[in-house]
Amino acid sequence: YEPDFLSFSPSTVIVPSIMYDFPDLAMTLDDVYQNYFAFVKRVPRNGLIVGNSDWSRMKRMRVHLADRKIETYGFERDAMWQIHDVTYTDTSSTFSLKTERQILGPLTIPFVGRFFVSSAAGVAVAAMLDGIPLEVVGQALETLPAIDRYFVTQTDAVGRVVIDDCADNPATIEDVFLLVKKRFPGKKIWCLYQSGSFLRSKAFQAEYESVLGVADFIYLADISGQPKEKTEGVH
Repeated sequence: YEPDFLSFSPSTVIVPSIMYDFPDLAMTLDDVYQNYFAFVKRVPRNGLIVGNSDWSRMKRMRVHLADRKIETYGFERDAMWQIHDVTYTDTSSTFSLKTERQILGPLTIPFVGRFFVSSAAGVAVAAMLDGIPLEVVGQALETLPAIDRYFVTQTDAVGRVVIDDCADNPATIEDVFLLVKKRFPGKKIWCLYQSGSFLRSKAFQAEYESVLGVADFIYLADISGQPKEKTEGVH
């Protein structure tokens, strides 16, 4: 809740996303961008910035910081390190990194989803640019400890698939739905969703309506809310 990271003086920064996520901390996406920009500007000219160019504000940052070394990665073709050949299982994601000269990988992480692949790709790029061999990077990523609440998949006695995920931003919820459709094509989706914030529910109301509409059936639980929040007139 306080931008104390602006006091840091990093030599390397990884920016996996620049997205509007916490309306109680930043009023607009431009406010979010300005916080990131102020932080990244603290990287010295001989430092390194690794950024996900799938986000339009990252492309803007690269233009505004032309005097810094910025390496871009992402799913888009114009990324210097393109995320390539992504596959998923119930418990892991595998991907490669494609550069102008070669394809590096495959790399496997014990998490499932596009956002996890994107974050891991940023770490892998920064590590290899720092001189860490691809094999060492791959071993480190593959042995990361599991985190509960991210696409935890179980099957009940009659064969119904139950997935638990703590996605709470419309973009991450959409990512979960896309992954479900890819992993279980043709299946109906029953969604039970509980928002954790009154303010976020109000700020993203239209986006929530759109993305939750991907499900065939939707149940909305009461908003849990943060301790310091007011109801903001929503329920």
